[in-house]
Amino acid sequence: MLISYLIMSRFREDYIEDDSVLSIFTLLDGAVKSIPPSFYNQVEFLIKFDNDDKVAKARVNELSKYPFQIKSFFYNRWEGLATANYHLSFLFLYRDITSNFIGMVGDDAVFLEEATTCLFDTLQAQVNNKYAIISSTEHELNTDYQTNQNNWILSVDDYPIVSSKIIEISSGYGFQANVNNWVSLLQNILYYKYNVNLNHRIIKYAARDNRQVKHFANDKEYFNKEFFISNERYCTNPYYFTLVEQQARNIYLNMKEEGLL
Repeated sequence: MLISYLIMSRFREDYIEDDSVLSIFTLLDGAVKSIPPSFYNQVEFLIKFDNDDKVAKARVNELSKYPFQIKSFFYNRWEGLATANYHLSFLFLYRDITSNFIGMVGDDAVFLEEATTCLFDTLQAQVNNKYAIISSTEHELNTDYQTNQNNWILSVDDYPIVSSKIIEISSGYGFQANVNNWVSLLQNILYYKYNVNLNHRIIKYAARDNRQVKHFANDKEYFNKEFFISNERYCTNPYYFTLVEQQARNIYLNMKEEGLL
């Protein structure tokens, strides 16, 4: 398996009246069009649905029509996006353990066809690289990540892909809900402290739509809390940096032990 995509999904309230509203089906339809057919059997989607999502329960069997391996899970919503790191760590546990890369993408996103082809060329080129971060975001790595937080803080529209080994070493998706920021910070620390650059730049391969989604309304109150770092709220707890520094050190020591440095 080349890549496992981990997705949290909930059907918008207005989807019931208008099924043209973007949904997990829109995302997967776009994946069929955008991912080169030769890779269909090398891609899996693991999707977490909410127990109270009636549309998802009624239509989950339709996922079998897609040419990818798809695994679906139903359990409580918790705080939605504000507990993303928990949900993604759970989904990671059930991935095909042979998958080389882990991707995260929103269920209200669309794959960009030409860029997705380039992405899969990059994934294939890095298939034997156990320590890769593949991202479309450009930021300066050689900066003090605590005093210059704006350098690594990303929006939820960024979809970095990482080697599965990185998640294994890090024991999940970190200690705050905006996992895009976690990947970016981890990358920054590795370069700043150890001069290790794992980044491989690609053009943006997925874009998010449905910006004013109704089911995010209940999540908004959580965005500025301690566990969701964003461009609206920087990290104020220095212990978070200590923990991610230890994850970066573990990656560095693993690479050193394997003779990759």
